[in-house]
Amino acid sequence: MDKVLFLKRGTKKEAYEYKCDRIIEDKVERRYYKIQDNFVNEDRRSYIKEKNESEIELLKIIKDLLYFDNKFPLVDFINSIYCDGWDACESIVKYIESDEELKEEFAIIIQIENEYKKVRYKINFKIEDNENRAIIIFRDDLSQESNKIISLFGGKQTLAKKKSKAELNKNNPYIIMLNSNMDVPDILEFKISDGKRNLYKFNIVKSWKYDMRKMFDENAYLFFPLKIFDLEKRLFSMSHESACHDLARYEVVRFFREMNNYLKKVKEKGIISQNDIHELNLITSNLLLNIVNKDTQALSQLDKKFVDSLMSTVS
Repeated sequence: MDKVLFLKRGTKKEAYEYKCDRIIEDKVERRYYKIQDNFVNEDRRSYIKEKNESEIELLKIIKDLLYFDNKFPLVDFINSIYCDGWDACESIVKYIESDEELKEEFAIIIQIENEYKKVRYKINFKIEDNENRAIIIFRDDLSQESNKIISLFGGKQTLAKKKSKAELNKNNPYIIMLNSNMDVPDILEFKISDGKRNLYKFNIVKSWKYDMRKMFDENAYLFFPLKIFDLEKRLFSMSHESACHDLARYEVVRFFREMNNYLKKVKEKGIISQNDIHELNLITSNLLLNIVNKDTQALSQLDKKFVDSLMSTVS
């Protein structure tokens, strides 16, 4: 009798576990489709939509980061996500403007090459939704027999890190989430109907999980200005409170001081100049002025005059 009861309990448990697994599976699937619908379409490219004036200005400011005159920060950033081991002194960075077909699909195409390899990074932006902004990067290896090439310019990256990150993610595109109001997975996988039902993977980087210390440690300091979107959340939460002009100003000053403390550490390494620091501060201040809603009482003090005066003290 005990044996019979045990079997019955086991059967119920299995059915319950199966039901739970299905619920979790359905939830994950719905979450994937939400992200997929918002950021990629079925031919693996990000949506390109007509942008309004504010979005065009925001896009221009973000592009300034990727067109930065000093190529060391860009090369360091590419290495930080793909572990490609580029050496900025030994590599050529090009912006591909001549390929009309690709230009219709991607906002920026960057090609980096040396005598060993050549890789294109195709970049798009999703910024029309203020609460869900992202940068999407595709990697195309144009090297001949690239799988046989060993980079001699790994810098401080360890072999273990290269193997674990570079080999697993080498050709997967990245979605760098700048902010989001939805549940975001770490990896987006989905199949598309292209005759073969291929499985595609997108690595997702959640920028809000990276503070400036971590970005500095991983050589992703080029994107310090984009942390302004984290600050945006805090500022707008203040906009619903009374008498918080000083608090809003304090948060902005604290943000710029922290960013400049880390930029000075990068400068001490001989990677960037004082002029580069000034330019990064300018891009950051332009982003701040773009996102601040001047109609809100709490943020009305964050105008160009305040930001300009701040620039003279922190950089």
